[in-house]
Amino acid sequence: MGALMFILNRPEDIGALVRDRRRVLKISQDELAARLRVSQRWVSHLERGKHTLQLGLVLRVLREVGVDLFAGETEQAYSDIDAIANGSGDF
Repeated sequence: MGALMFILNRPEDIGALVRDRRRVLKISQDELAARLRVSQRWVSHLERGKHTLQLGLVLRVLREVGVDLFAGETEQAYSDIDAIANGSGDF
């Protein structure tokens, strides 16, 4: 079976992915929290897309639920770089 790819643009997207993977793995928020040594409330905040969670912990959660994170450039990034190179783009 091929790997599924998701575009994760918002914390809510990451939270939904974690929630779905946790359910597929048939583990509770409490169990996931215990594995990661965080509170169940923290897992709940992550799954609801809280914007202020620590990135390092979020990455640990993704590994724990079997998600590899890859980064890629968007088409917008290329056009922004071209605009800056041509002197017509702003930061």
